[in-house]
Amino acid sequence: MPFIKNDNKHNRRVFIKNIFTGSFGLALGVVVGCSDNSASNISKDTKSNTQSPDSATQPLQKTSQPTVVKPSQPTVVEPSKPTVVEPSQPTVVEPSKPINKTETIKDEQFVSSTKMNRDFKPKFKGPHYVGPLFESHLHMPELVQDDSIKNTSTLDIDVTAQEIINYLNKEKVDQAIAFSLPNPQKFQEYYTIANKFRDVDAIKLFVGYPGPYPQMLENILSMSNGLYKGLGELGFYTYPLKGTPPDAPQMSALYNIIGKNKMIVMLHPDNGQTENVRNMLRRHPDVKFLFHGNEICYDIDSIISEFDNAYFSIDSAVFFTTVYTFSNRMPRIKPLYGVFMSGPVEKFVNDVGMQYYDILNDNIDFWKPKIVANPTKYLWGTDKFLPWHWTEDASQLFEEFARAFTGALPKQVQEMYAHTNGINLLNS
Repeated sequence: MPFIKNDNKHNRRVFIKNIFTGSFGLALGVVVGCSDNSASNISKDTKSNTQSPDSATQPLQKTSQPTVVKPSQPTVVEPSKPTVVEPSQPTVVEPSKPINKTETIKDEQFVSSTKMNRDFKPKFKGPHYVGPLFESHLHMPELVQDDSIKNTSTLDIDVTAQEIINYLNKEKVDQAIAFSLPNPQKFQEYYTIANKFRDVDAIKLFVGYPGPYPQMLENILSMSNGLYKGLGELGFYTYPLKGTPPDAPQMSALYNIIGKNKMIVMLHPDNGQTENVRNMLRRHPDVKFLFHGNEICYDIDSIISEFDNAYFSIDSAVFFTTVYTFSNRMPRIKPLYGVFMSGPVEKFVNDVGMQYYDILNDNIDFWKPKIVANPTKYLWGTDKFLPWHWTEDASQLFEEFARAFTGALPKQVQEMYAHTNGINLLNS
């Protein structure tokens, strides 16, 4: 996401902060518990989506003397006693076994196989690229509702799974890298929903930052059995990674796991982290890193020229935001002042429409030479994450701007940037 000081982003940070504060110890127990054959593993028929704090307490050691319960005294329920799994309980799915895909296939109400089409009718002059698109930066809505989350999308409240697929179909996006942050307090409920996207061909899930806990990441990837295709977004410009260099030892431990699983790391560096990024790439040559964000956009061309494992998505983090940190570089003729983050959709569409060609030409002048110099290293994306990003007006503008920007590139690299590079990165 773009680095703009805004209450919308602050609220998302508050949610992430809640994950990594006092309740996180319980969350860690839930996820790590998925790695063994105990009753804390995920069962597809489980009735409870949260783990009781009492269940983590060790049972008291009983003495050899039986406890006498007097008739006049109430029976004391010992909260420390473990829950007994009766034989009639459903079989626990072991993380080492493949997830049963038939459950997703039978869920006919989740997403329809019928594609929703929309004719491309540009409002502004072209030329326009008219081929398929690959979405490299999409934030999934929160899959489990949490009252602490404000101004970010929640599934089935702001947008349904079917609507997500419909918008991708309308925009002619055949595949999308989609970031999904697990809710550790309700991990079983979260994972039940996330697993339904396993058979949605257009969605390629990346698991969100699990904290500096390699074993937790190992357990999630082992249990999910191929559901996730990468790790990200890792936002080093915001909590909880603000102040952490991308090449820190605790991050390297996570990259090693991703490399071992032949996955991708997607990250958003902070200002002043260019050399840390270079060190990270140098130490992990077998890991593919996908970057985005205006903080590194002035150095990314030299980085991806030097390192074969570095890629960059040109999306709304640079398309529709002001690069305010640096003077006399990539100036905006009429800066947007963060309207991509603040909205609402009517103001976003109006403000972009009023200066459409200025914004388009700014980006063409800055990015076209870089794409031509490294045509296999740049990808297109949107950075959708707010409720109003999932609207028809926003969808049409995202698509038209993408096709106009791509249409300004040399014909031999248009489809590479808009589609092929993303497909090749996922399959590499």
